[in-house]
Amino acid sequence: MIPSYLFPIINGQSLHPCDGTIMKQQPIVIVFDDLYPGGLFTLNRRLWRAYKKRYKGNIIVIAGIGFDQHLYTDTFSFADTHYTYQVPRINQVCIFFLVFFHTLKLLGNTPKEAMIVVNNAFSGLAAALFCLITHRKCVYFYHGSLHKEMESLGHPTTTMVLKIRRFAMSLFYWTIQRLTLLISEPVCFSPYAQSLIKKHFGVTANTEVLPVPFSYMPATLQDKSDARRSLGFAEKSRIILFPSRIEPRKGLHILIQAINLLHDKNLLLVVTGPLHGESVEYLTSLTQYDSFHAHKRIYLTGEVNPNGMHLYYKAADVTIVPSIRLEMLGLVTLESLSYGTPVIGFPSGHTPNILESINKKLVAKQIDPQSLARTIRSFFKFSRTQKTAIEKQTERYFDTHHSQEESLKELQRILS
Repeated sequence: MIPSYLFPIINGQSLHPCDGTIMKQQPIVIVFDDLYPGGLFTLNRRLWRAYKKRYKGNIIVIAGIGFDQHLYTDTFSFADTHYTYQVPRINQVCIFFLVFFHTLKLLGNTPKEAMIVVNNAFSGLAAALFCLITHRKCVYFYHGSLHKEMESLGHPTTTMVLKIRRFAMSLFYWTIQRLTLLISEPVCFSPYAQSLIKKHFGVTANTEVLPVPFSYMPATLQDKSDARRSLGFAEKSRIILFPSRIEPRKGLHILIQAINLLHDKNLLLVVTGPLHGESVEYLTSLTQYDSFHAHKRIYLTGEVNPNGMHLYYKAADVTIVPSIRLEMLGLVTLESLSYGTPVIGFPSGHTPNILESINKKLVAKQIDPQSLARTIRSFFKFSRTQKTAIEKQTERYFDTHHSQEESLKELQRILS
């Protein structure tokens, strides 16, 4: 049991963003399955840090520790209280029961007036049941993890064991869908994610789309020079940054093939994405490409602390996001653009919605190495006038779609 004094009820007041009236801040409980590096935690870190700074309030985090115990310290620094439990890397059924019962147990210790925010599938089922039984308030933040799992169920199965497993998982995710819709309409972070909700949840009512707060802080030429010097990169290199997770869905193999087609000795691909579990096997397969060894054109940094990523964004000439599928929001795209570093991407997920509003030439025509190579080559031939136009349009995009004040007002409205 967690001592009750760890969950103080906030007595402070703030202005309600919708009508200007004084309201008490309710405690917020944010629930995760386990800690895994990626967009989910980057998004939550950005969203709730900004919310905490603007509205104060009492934020409580419940999460399992899976791959990286050190992650939660940085990720949940916005929380007044965080409670974690160990999630061993065993089979999925055991993980489900572990997450389910830990979530139920810890939710029982939270303030009764708290708003519960759910992010994942396993903990989501526990939170949905808990809220139905106790008549608690709940919001389901849809990041796409549920959709990714459901998509994998559509793959052909060859054995009876796999068929039984697929049936069981289909039933499980159907249950999550039904329960989630009973307690809350899902909240998502892009029109693309909204379309997936309608497809897989069958939601016909208006689903909330919550813009993620960002500030446009473009790096100067001096910033770029200083960042390169700090990281040990040559001033004259053409630096391409790949800051996504190292997994097949993120398309690093296509990017490496595209670089190999360019035959440009000044190109340097900097890969900062985290490497975990099955990613090692994927990375091993990538080392078979010629460009991995030719001219030392690929630099693997290992996992970079989120607080140090700004140097890599500033040092890069361009960030490339070659995701093949399920790019729900494109946090990497938005982070890079916020520092004034252009992004090239594939026509997949929400990425083209962002990039085409800035410049259509930043989106490759097709998802293949040849098309990506042509887009990269074209980018490095942009004139000064074209680059200036991209900078102005990027600033306009952030002002229109990711205003911090408007984002936080919308979040407060959803929570209240």
